[in-house]
Amino acid sequence: MSKIKVLAVDDEPYLLDLTKIFLENDPRIIVDLAGSGQEALSLVGTTFYDCLISDYQMPTMDGLELLKALRSSGWDVPFILFTGKGREDVAVNALNLGASFYLQKGGGVEAQFTELANMVRRSAEIYRSKRELEESENRFRNLLQQSSDFILIIDSEGFINYCSSSVKRILGCCEEEMLGKNVFDLIHPGDVEEMRARLDHVKRNERRGDPVEFRMLTASGECSPMEAVGSNMLNVPSVEGLVITVRPITERKKAENDLRESEETYRTLFEQSPFPIALCALDGTFVDVNEKYLQIAGTKKESIMGKGAMELGYVGPKDFHIISEAFLDGEGVIDQHPVDIGSPGGEVLKMLLSSRLIKYRGEPHIINVLNDVTDLIRAQEALELKNEELNEERNRLQMITDQSPGVV
Repeated sequence: MSKIKVLAVDDEPYLLDLTKIFLENDPRIIVDLAGSGQEALSLVGTTFYDCLISDYQMPTMDGLELLKALRSSGWDVPFILFTGKGREDVAVNALNLGASFYLQKGGGVEAQFTELANMVRRSAEIYRSKRELEESENRFRNLLQQSSDFILIIDSEGFINYCSSSVKRILGCCEEEMLGKNVFDLIHPGDVEEMRARLDHVKRNERRGDPVEFRMLTASGECSPMEAVGSNMLNVPSVEGLVITVRPITERKKAENDLRESEETYRTLFEQSPFPIALCALDGTFVDVNEKYLQIAGTKKESIMGKGAMELGYVGPKDFHIISEAFLDGEGVIDQHPVDIGSPGGEVLKMLLSSRLIKYRGEPHIINVLNDVTDLIRAQEALELKNEELNEERNRLQMITDQSPGVV
């Protein structure tokens, strides 16, 4: 326990000194002194105390007047009336005004101050426990108010006995409006049957912690997607209900829909592309290929999934090394890199390879797009061959012309 800060108030200085000496025999207690009620009011306005000890009979302001002034200002720290007056009405008034203890002066000094020290320790312990509980409740309340979830406590039939205040921000209605309602009246009719079945599971302590998605009606009458988790606390005296934590998942559902649409778009582009496309893991093994790729490979998808292009003989070791180096040098980019791809019939196809590093299902992958330029290269080669033949014919004719004795 940390130090107990005490303020002792008395108009007799020697009694103040005596109180300080005896109480500070306990190293956990620190005592400040005030010679009047007015001085005490000034001190409590600037210093925190765990306990205040006051004499009753003092000029200008007596102990009860001091207590009354403190309590009327909202000051709730323990107050001990330590007085030589033995009147019963003083003790009753002190307790009625909110004093924690009343101790009469007189008798053995050591026994008297020992009892006073015990009162101080008990008062401080109770007060600190109360403050910690209040702070804990305030933290919990603030967390609930600011939480993106709201909590319901319902009975076994679904009637709401408690609702956290964060429901106002989520559903648009305050907690008072929720009390006494049946939770199934707030659920979309299409989801009620499923939610009743889930509630039965919770009551039987089955599938605890399993979230369930459903649609809930807001104050404006709209349906909002929610996720709920239930816990059976019917046998807990302070709860006596089913605790349901409800979380709005509108943003999550939107993200899921966006992702699904994005994946559908990707799949459409992937499958209908006129170019052969292969999705590979970082080690080069095939994760997915489109129909165009299967056509040039002359095989089925299941025959190549999980295998590498070099393992399948599509790319030779030399080309694979060159492609890997180009990919690394380009920091995950290859543009129009020439590569030879072996076809099932033994034909070597001329391709231009473009590769990019992408994220696929949260992991890095390589997307490879091939451009088959075999026919183009063959046409270029045929054209070059024809040009060579034409050049040879032209040279031959030129030679005939040059060597002819007549006019050509």
